[in-house]
Amino acid sequence: MITTWATENAITGAYVLGAVVLGFVAAGRTRRGRYVLDSLKTRVPLFGRLIIKKLNAALEPVLLIFLGLMVGFVAAAMIGGILASYEM
Repeated sequence: MITTWATENAITGAYVLGAVVLGFVAAGRTRRGRYVLDSLKTRVPLFGRLIIKKLNAALEPVLLIFLGLMVGFVAAAMIGGILASYEM
């Protein structure tokens, strides 16, 4: 029953699938369309987690460098404060 329905409507299904793919491609060419598609991708259970992990892995070195710089600035400010309190 399902097999006969699928074989009878295979061409229509191919056209619908092609229209959906073309719709996604056309939507991905605009800024708002990319935003919507990206938000949909992050909500898909498996792929969303993978995309978020990929973004975190890409940003981690930058954040570590920034954190290292901030620790350096704080240490320099503390040492500067200590040295400024000494009288010569």
